[in-house]
Amino acid sequence: MSISDRPYKTILKRNVNRLEDADARETNIIASCVMAEVIRTTFGPLGMDKMIIDPVDEIIITNDGATIVKNFDVRHPMAKLIDMLVRAQDDEAGDGTKTVVVYLGELLRKALNLMDKGLAPSFIISGYRKAAAYACEILKENIIEITPDEDAILRQIAKTAMVGKTVGAVELFTDIALRAVRQVSEIDDGTIKVNIKKIAILAKQGDSLLDSRLIDGMAIDKEISREDMPKKVTNAKIAIVGPSIESKKPKLDSKISIRDPVSMRKFKVQERQIIRDNIDKFLKLGVNVILSRRDFNEEAQMYLSLNNILAAHFVRGWDLEKIADAVGGQLITDFKDIKPEYLGFAKVVEEVIVGKDKVIFIKGCKDPKALCIFIRGGTEHIVYEAERRMNDVLCVLRDVLEDRKILVGGGALEMELARKLKVWANQFSGKEQLAIKAYAETFEVIPRTLIENAGLDPIDILPDLRELHAKAPNGKWFGFDCFNKKIQDMRELGVYDAHRVKLHAIKAADEIARQILNIDDVIHAKPAEYETPEDEEEI
Repeated sequence: MSISDRPYKTILKRNVNRLEDADARETNIIASCVMAEVIRTTFGPLGMDKMIIDPVDEIIITNDGATIVKNFDVRHPMAKLIDMLVRAQDDEAGDGTKTVVVYLGELLRKALNLMDKGLAPSFIISGYRKAAAYACEILKENIIEITPDEDAILRQIAKTAMVGKTVGAVELFTDIALRAVRQVSEIDDGTIKVNIKKIAILAKQGDSLLDSRLIDGMAIDKEISREDMPKKVTNAKIAIVGPSIESKKPKLDSKISIRDPVSMRKFKVQERQIIRDNIDKFLKLGVNVILSRRDFNEEAQMYLSLNNILAAHFVRGWDLEKIADAVGGQLITDFKDIKPEYLGFAKVVEEVIVGKDKVIFIKGCKDPKALCIFIRGGTEHIVYEAERRMNDVLCVLRDVLEDRKILVGGGALEMELARKLKVWANQFSGKEQLAIKAYAETFEVIPRTLIENAGLDPIDILPDLRELHAKAPNGKWFGFDCFNKKIQDMRELGVYDAHRVKLHAIKAADEIARQILNIDDVIHAKPAEYETPEDEEEI
């Protein structure tokens, strides 16, 4: 017996499980395909929702791919790998999380079929690598270049990313998203840069989705520090404060020893004077709104109230950064050097009761570099889903404005990828050709899923779609119209996807698929069981 033939059990602990070769691959692939199938039924404008109940019985109703995967309580290692894949897609493109998981599931399902027929994983991995590279080339041939001022197309792209998810508010949300993205866009050396981190989204239950709006300033989920402070300030001059208004506490571990009441009184008077001196510096500059990252003690709150200053404390750091961009101010970090140019301005700052909460609105900012989208909705689940969808749309618009590249949707692109890859596969011979053709067939999962989720049988529609792509002069633009349930030119419908979303989905799904296929051993160390020592055994 050679060393490689010897059983591993001789060196592995007894609490270690091990799967080898075909068993390891099959287990990993089946787990991935199960997760992909869960996501697949949510795909497209007619996809279904999922209800997820977390360990503390909180209910999430969503069809957002990233949300489903992140809350998928599965202990299989493939679940973690897919979670990483989804997060990477979300971080890079902001959308396409369902697409990348569906691609991955189909790639692995095709690979399992090939392995069942005796094809070695190495041939499949090689074929997939070559096919993915060529798919990216085909993608370039199908790019539609646009200019940033083509609002009609940009609106269609936003609707494609949102349709079916915010029923009754698609037009409103499209308008809000496009206005917000344009406001935070900057031109750098001839290219557009969109920093969507400067767009805050505040979602509150109540009213309807149609009551959502874009605020030309900021809204923070805070209430004013003291009830007798003014609830509304017009022509606001705003100070954004980082350090505490109170006297600085020494960093050293020191103590002040006061031995008599007179010294205590003097100490309190001095402490009070420091607070008032710091606030007086703002009063001299005409400040009537102070937003602070730190707390205000009772003395500071009272003095601010006496001087009719609207103040809020414990405002989060990232909120202060957005507020500074919105009002044109700067974060004040030192009370010794407060300059007028550090202050921001707004027409109105007011505290408003929203449902059970209080929100501070900063409105009427001149040329704000940061904005807030205020989302309303009848239930907590609707508000949460609308917030997620708005974030997706903002990311897609950013991708398109920065890249100026779009692709047709509705499964038209995938049908063209499948057709051209099948033709290209004929250049190869033997086993590698089988892998490339399997990769090509993978893309048909998108139109097939759209058709199935529309309640139709793909067998009745896919052959006609293939024929159009193969023979019609403009066949490559045809996909499946989910609402009218027929084959249609996607350009006429205005169904478009961002190039960045599709490109990253193809690359990421291919990389993870090849990584999974390359695994031939799964060694799982279970938590060690506690062994009762002999002296603890019951007598």
